[in-house]
Amino acid sequence: YPATGSFTGFLIDSYGLEKFKCAYILEGRGQEEKENKGTWMRVYEKPLETLESEWLYWLVRRFNGDEKMLKSHFKHIETLRKMKKEMEAQKPKPETFPLYEGVYIWKSMGREFSIQIEKGKLLMKVQGAPDMTAQLVPAELHGFCLNGGPASGQIMKFHLDDKGKVIKASMGKFEFIRK
Repeated sequence: YPATGSFTGFLIDSYGLEKFKCAYILEGRGQEEKENKGTWMRVYEKPLETLESEWLYWLVRRFNGDEKMLKSHFKHIETLRKMKKEMEAQKPKPETFPLYEGVYIWKSMGREFSIQIEKGKLLMKVQGAPDMTAQLVPAELHGFCLNGGPASGQIMKFHLDDKGKVIKASMGKFEFIRK
């Protein structure tokens, strides 16, 4: 709460109460609408990251903080943002989903399941067990987070051979061989 109050104080002090009231109202919109036209860009004509930087400099000046340390912090944050962007770029894209389609054998359970595309989504389905159906949400390079089913939240990683063909998948200590 103190950080929120401080950020609020900065926004009102720097941009005025009317803009803050407008931002407050807009933040009450649904997530989809906010993503379409972000509150911060709409009201302050700046991305949230820029406002955050301005706020931190405001704090440093207001409380005689160490500007050198703040600049070091910004460098670290920038490095983390670049890493996140690089990781996002490595996530599987829908056009690569056909690479993962197929039937996989779960030997330890004596079952098999299929990975298939339905309505643009990658799904894992176990024949005769609809409660085990899960959507595979891209999470990392050749890795998907399961959404639904008993393993919801787990990461399924696909392993490729030298030619770029998927030969198996794994989830934790479990391996699934592609048929």
